[in-house]
Amino acid sequence: MADHPEEHQKIIEAHEKAAHYFQHALQNHRAAAEHLKKGDHEKAAHHGYTAYGFASHAQKHAEEAALHHSHEHGHNEPLHAHEQPGAGQ
Repeated sequence: MADHPEEHQKIIEAHEKAAHYFQHALQNHRAAAEHLKKGDHEKAAHHGYTAYGFASHAQKHAEEAALHHSHEHGHNEPLHAHEQPGAGQ
């Protein structure tokens, strides 16, 4: 990390933020499923929308991290098809 620590720090922070928000998305998706199993559609919907918001925000940080890696290594590698927003839907 001695070659350009400022750039590495940005990548680290982007990965950590992505992980943080993906973790919250995971917890809310699980809560939505549990509430739905119990028949509580209102709570399930609340957690479902919250999970979607966290996942969307996490995606922005994940993309930021990927682009930092790409920039750092001297190429602008495009995201692969399965990495594009909306892939696999």
